[in-house]
Amino acid sequence: LGFVGGGDKKISEITIATYTSAVRLIDELRGRFELVIFDEAHHVPASTFKNVALRIDSLYRLALSATPKRRDGNELLLYELCGDLVYSLTYRDLVKLKVVAPIERFDALFARNPEEKLELLVELLRKYRDSRVIVFTQYISTAEKVYSRLLKEGFSAEIITGSTSAFRRELAFKRFVEGRVSILVTTTVLDEGVTVPDADVAVIYEGTGEPRQMIQRIGRVLGYYPGKTAKVFELVDISNPREKAAYLRRSWVRELYSLNEAEDERRPRIDSFL
Repeated sequence: LGFVGGGDKKISEITIATYTSAVRLIDELRGRFELVIFDEAHHVPASTFKNVALRIDSLYRLALSATPKRRDGNELLLYELCGDLVYSLTYRDLVKLKVVAPIERFDALFARNPEEKLELLVELLRKYRDSRVIVFTQYISTAEKVYSRLLKEGFSAEIITGSTSAFRRELAFKRFVEGRVSILVTTTVLDEGVTVPDADVAVIYEGTGEPRQMIQRIGRVLGYYPGKTAKVFELVDISNPREKAAYLRRSWVRELYSLNEAEDERRPRIDSFL
């Protein structure tokens, strides 16, 4: 296997590359591959990443995404560059195939001010003390505030943000995976690409109104193992207009995770394979 990314460059018959590195080394990748597979393909239409799909000359193309629809409508460019949608699955389909875990609870908890919101989080984590929890925030300052409070309350927790060093990030994630800590506080850096089968609780402490972000974050705790059920909680400060608006914009997302067969034709589909 070849790998291109993070300072490494080894190109072979089967090569894995990050989008960023592929853009930089596109001239060395052209003319070498018959098939290109775009993972997390909703990123392909981005202003920089689209150059990979535009300039790579692979005849066969496969795009994979749980969230192909984009707020800017540029999924049309994705289809032009990679082909039409040929296969999709509902969440219920994925549960039946034992690819993902069923969601046991999907609740929103409302606070009247920031202090009450933090108290709600502490109360929730005490209730699920025996679970593996990922707490998602939007900003580093919020993540640090939450992390500090959890340590004061006696929780075993780690923090991963965009400013966390690579070494520290790897160590924190390893401790979480191994069960030495039960709570991982993070920002947008873990919205995609990381799934921990043992993690069973997602807390959306802070986020945007972007449904795609919500779906990706939920996906971090849906890794399957026998008997597992996942729990998802949104914490919303109703005194903050931005938080209320974001909650309302993404509120339809929970319809995607219904396991009621009768509702299948009425709810949106999770387009998992293009």
